[in-house]
Amino acid sequence: MPTLVIDRPRRRTRGRPRLLRAALSGLATVGIAVALTAPAAAAPVGVPVTTPGPVTAWGRVDSAPTGRGFTAIAAGPFYSLALTADGHITAWGSSTFGHVRNAPTGAGYTAIAAGTNHSLALTADGHITAWGYDGIGQVSNAPTGAGYTAIAAGTNDSLALTADGHITGWGWDAWGQVSGAPTGGGYTAIAAGHTHSLALTADGHITAWGSNDFGQVSGAPTGSGYIAIAAGTNDSLALTADGHITAWGSNDFGQVSGAPTGSGFTAIAAGENHSLALSADGHITAWGSNDFGQVSGAPTGGGYTAIAGGGVHSLALDARAPALTFILPAVVGRPYHHAFTLTGTPVPTVAVTTGTLPDGLILTPAGVLSGTPTTAGTSTFMITASNGAGPDVVFYVTLTVTADTTPSGSLGSLGSLSWAP
Repeated sequence: MPTLVIDRPRRRTRGRPRLLRAALSGLATVGIAVALTAPAAAAPVGVPVTTPGPVTAWGRVDSAPTGRGFTAIAAGPFYSLALTADGHITAWGSSTFGHVRNAPTGAGYTAIAAGTNHSLALTADGHITAWGYDGIGQVSNAPTGAGYTAIAAGTNDSLALTADGHITGWGWDAWGQVSGAPTGGGYTAIAAGHTHSLALTADGHITAWGSNDFGQVSGAPTGSGYIAIAAGTNDSLALTADGHITAWGSNDFGQVSGAPTGSGFTAIAAGENHSLALSADGHITAWGSNDFGQVSGAPTGGGYTAIAGGGVHSLALDARAPALTFILPAVVGRPYHHAFTLTGTPVPTVAVTTGTLPDGLILTPAGVLSGTPTTAGTSTFMITASNGAGPDVVFYVTLTVTADTTPSGSLGSLGSLSWAP
């Protein structure tokens, strides 16, 4: 994924070839301000975070969608889901049973969940949409009423949580992962594994039910104070308020013994045989099976806000803010020209994706900002550079247009801002 690098004038960037790099060059020496936001509070898998960002994927996975507008992610065995800020769902990967191609096309969804071959989405008023494989009622038996607040998808079964904390289950029930769900209310979170399920109470107690072949049920911690849960194939995770992780169940690939021992984690996610944890500063820790790089391929930087574990791949959201760049001011009534230098293979094109240009100016796909401004004022707009081969690169530009009183001056060099994977 892109990493922000600031180059001084005439300094050349060295290293491995870049898939996509956008560089800004200017006509006069002015200040460059770079602002990075702190990670937003982490959310459970499939639940939106506050700040939209791009999807990062690693392991055995098809290319993730481009763009920065995603707020939630979920991963199945060989496919993935992402949710945009306005509630549209993007699905990619294997679609043998329609769990990708049949994803709903409307907006307004607030949560997503990925099972083995079926998927779920939740609307703002608590209706559940299910699609994909329906051989055991994973789709057709989804509840039809409103008022649900959380969803979870297992191998061939699913769970939903009501506002008062009651759990509804449907689909495959060979190990009681549906019929064994607790009947009382007061639960605040749910998680579905291969043949076992979890629920969390308001005071942090964990309830587990379903298959217990690997201690998925009997090994669940008995104390209180847990704030998050996650279920893998035959293992599970729980997170305490101070960020410690407890793991139990199958340990064939170190899913339990490899769990980090420190504190300060804010989110957890369980894949098929690997697990992920997110720290307060947005660093990702991964452990367990690594046959396709789903552990070793985890990004090393900070600033991530959400994680999801699939079969042999993983996902993360990066909500770090792009650079804020000031370019040479313009003058009302005077012709203006500024060329952004764009490099990459293939060479990217650019467009204004947020905000508006000053009146009288246009931006070409080749990165030329020109025209004759007609109105004084300051405009801030976001430019997105895309080449179809890697994640989009974005940057915010601030341009001030002054009245026609500015004396002409000598030309200089602004330098460059470069993005490199």
